[in-house]
Amino acid sequence: MKKIIVVSLLIVAAVFFVSQMPMSSGGLISPLGKKAEQSFFQKLIDRKVFSDHKHRVGAEVVDWARGNGSLHELVDTPSYIVIDKDGEVVYAKDPDSQQSPASLTKLVTAMVVLDLVEGREAFKVPEDAVGLEPTILMVDEGETLPVEDLLEAALITSANDAADVLAHGVAKELGGSRGLFVMLMNEKVKNMGLTKTHFANSTGYDDPNQVSTARELAKIAYYAMENYPEITEIVSMEESTIKETKEHKYYELPNWNALLGVYPGVDGVKIGYTGEAGYVTIVTSEREGERFMVVLLGAPDRRARDLWAVELLNSAFQDMSIKPFQVSLWMLKQREQEWGEQLQRAQENTNPWEGN
Repeated sequence: MKKIIVVSLLIVAAVFFVSQMPMSSGGLISPLGKKAEQSFFQKLIDRKVFSDHKHRVGAEVVDWARGNGSLHELVDTPSYIVIDKDGEVVYAKDPDSQQSPASLTKLVTAMVVLDLVEGREAFKVPEDAVGLEPTILMVDEGETLPVEDLLEAALITSANDAADVLAHGVAKELGGSRGLFVMLMNEKVKNMGLTKTHFANSTGYDDPNQVSTARELAKIAYYAMENYPEITEIVSMEESTIKETKEHKYYELPNWNALLGVYPGVDGVKIGYTGEAGYVTIVTSEREGERFMVVLLGAPDRRARDLWAVELLNSAFQDMSIKPFQVSLWMLKQREQEWGEQLQRAQENTNPWEGN
């Protein structure tokens, strides 16, 4: 009841503020415009709800990715970092420059979701979450999907619509908008001690205010896998499915991380692409008791991204007297063929959703 009263007072104050502004020549609409007024009110509400819930996205400062490492002569991407199992940097190139994180963003989206709701909860797809290309689950407006399924779609298939449904659903449950969810994402990374990471959306779309660094993305991935077993399990899946129910269609979920099941010991984490970010990846592998994480940003294409990640992993393992494993273009093409077959199965097994 107290919360409702406070929010109501904020809205009354906002109405008073707007009412004191000059009117348009017609005397009916303020210069803010109807949409701007609605946005003004929503921001007030989001700030209040954020204040009430920001403690729920707590985190510890991440002591990881320490040191500078050395350059790798065969890897020509603009930024990368390789970290050993103790958190020390082995190789690095410009690891602290801010860049677009693309869909690596979704690791923070997933952490905030899991901080605030249970996996068994379900969210309805809003109209404006449909068709958020390029990577989409292809949800229909009105479908209702469990949070746990949406998380799989967002993390392994990098589905933008799934990530947006999650952000919208969580924010709506708390009483706010997507802007509230992004505020909570930024609060999460602030609590982790990250100073060069900032988000403007939950999906990873390019935006001047959507930035991170190779080092801080390594810290994000480490924190996610250390503290969220659900994320650790999901990102290690080579594929998954969402079975059809009366609430939603059937979905196939290929994992676009081509090194899963190809390079030995790989168990995650996430890939991404946008026009500004280029092709990006976070890869983890454990072999013979040694473990390394690679964060690689700005590759010109997905095969260069994967082959450079392999080169970095091989070099790190060789430093520990572990034999390199050669990944060929043919092996990557085989993975792409498997994805094509999986998507073909999806077409064959998916019936149109008629709603209830």
